[in-house]
Amino acid sequence: MQLQSVISESDSRTAYVYAETAFHHEGDFSYLEDLVDAAAEAGVDGIKFQVLLDADSAYSDRLPTIGKIRSWCFDQDQWLSIIGRARARDLEVVVMPIDSASVAFAIENLGQINGLEIHSICFNEEYMLDAMSISTRPILLNIGGRSIAEIAWSLDRLTGRDTALIYGLQNFPTDPAGIHLARIPNYSRTFGRCVGYADHTTANSPELGSRLACYAYLLGCRIFERHITTERNSGRVDHEAAVLPAEIKTMIDALEQAAETLGDGRIHRFTTKDQQYRNRQKQIVFTGDLPAGELIRESKLTFMVTPEASDFDQIEFSTLLGRRLSRAVRKYEPVRYADIDGTGE
Repeated sequence: MQLQSVISESDSRTAYVYAETAFHHEGDFSYLEDLVDAAAEAGVDGIKFQVLLDADSAYSDRLPTIGKIRSWCFDQDQWLSIIGRARARDLEVVVMPIDSASVAFAIENLGQINGLEIHSICFNEEYMLDAMSISTRPILLNIGGRSIAEIAWSLDRLTGRDTALIYGLQNFPTDPAGIHLARIPNYSRTFGRCVGYADHTTANSPELGSRLACYAYLLGCRIFERHITTERNSGRVDHEAAVLPAEIKTMIDALEQAAETLGDGRIHRFTTKDQQYRNRQKQIVFTGDLPAGELIRESKLTFMVTPEASDFDQIEFSTLLGRRLSRAVRKYEPVRYADIDGTGE
């Protein structure tokens, strides 16, 4: 499934899943390559990279962790190599720029990118939003912890873009009691946008994240983010919410089952399974052997479960009364239109 299609098709039932790498690589280029391969193994649709080219333009040197953050940066050639690796593994690429240089890099290489994402720390950064607004690719907007006014302001800066809202609280790990998934349909109604869910619950209970994703799907989400790792509890950045490829695959399978269970919502059309269930109902049958020309009285009809089907609905019972049989019928034979003459009393 393509990200563009999920966002632009308002009635899409397909879930789009992408793996989040964040800074889990901690500057280890070969490990980031491993994460790409792990994402392909998981069977996700896409993979997201947080691109930081110039740490000092985005993070104050007064931060105690600034040294570490600087060591997490890759250069443009390395990022192009990683993006190429992902595309070679049939993964769509979502880029989350953190600094101005990475925004410029993303815009320059849109041909290799399938979507852009705005980090919560950059949510109201006007210059970044304006720069990204020229993107010809969909933009994902992280809205966890943001007010309605802030979301509206940011969407206004991105007018004309295909934009989806990604809901999720980036506390590592996030307490499910504070997620409030019931907000999802309200966001969708308020802003008229496709909504996604980013899971950050504990990796020690991966089935919880899968279950919450299914709940979010049933509430209207169609885009899903899950942090990926190759080793649980590795101590790397964001490891608290990062799960293994097989666990993401389990979530994808659960979402596919949720989509199948949800169905298409059309109540005026019977599916094959609807009809099978319907055919279990009692049929209108004759209470005894009757000759051709017999006048049909209420006493001559009843309802019974039978392997044969009447082509009269139960609600048409009264329309049979006072009419005559066009042929002889047998006891407990279901009533059919062909058996009924148009004449009556």
